[in-house]
Amino acid sequence: QVLRTERLRTSWFGGLTDEYSAIYRLPAATRQPDARSIIAENHHFEGWDQFAAYASALVAVVNEAMAANYWRGEDPIGGRLLETTIEQFDTMANVNVRGQFLMMRYAVPEIVKAGGGAIVNVSSLAAIRTGSGLPYETTKAALLGLTRSVAITHARDKIRVNTILPGLINSSMVRRLVGDREERVAPRIPMRRQGTPWEIAKAIVFLLSDDASYITGTELIVDGGLSAR
Repeated sequence: QVLRTERLRTSWFGGLTDEYSAIYRLPAATRQPDARSIIAENHHFEGWDQFAAYASALVAVVNEAMAANYWRGEDPIGGRLLETTIEQFDTMANVNVRGQFLMMRYAVPEIVKAGGGAIVNVSSLAAIRTGSGLPYETTKAALLGLTRSVAITHARDKIRVNTILPGLINSSMVRRLVGDREERVAPRIPMRRQGTPWEIAKAIVFLLSDDASYITGTELIVDGGLSAR
């Protein structure tokens, strides 16, 4: 999970924007409702309340924790319906849906205190296209409904909530899990190449910024035209 706050003069996006002054990357432990410690920017916090007090004003969240359909180069986490175990489905759901739910549940009250802000939930093109395995597709699709529900409920609190759906991205994680797939997948994409993590980051920054001030409860597809085919 990644939280943007108004505290330090650092930027996880490498200076892409000065609109927000700090970002904290939180560990997987924050997905648990009974998490007792948070480490961010080399600081140790005993629980969410202490972190929130240090952060001063939480104005934006990028909910990007996820379990890929492949894990550390091993076998896929599930597949088709009858090939997927309950344990595999639960593993994917706990990270891809429960984790996003918990982060928003903790973060929204803090954003309300700050007077409003924005949340971007990172889903996937797999939310609307098949071929990535049932657990992954199901959990990524669930984020769309989760986003819309929170967006409508908290629009009155001046909180915008949107989902970004990356397509085939040439990230270090993908290369680590499945190798270099550029030559294999590029012909399927109208723009004839995979996207870059930087292009996804720019789209996220747009949704967080005031340039998207009238956009909430919707999905932004960043896929080089793949879903339009």
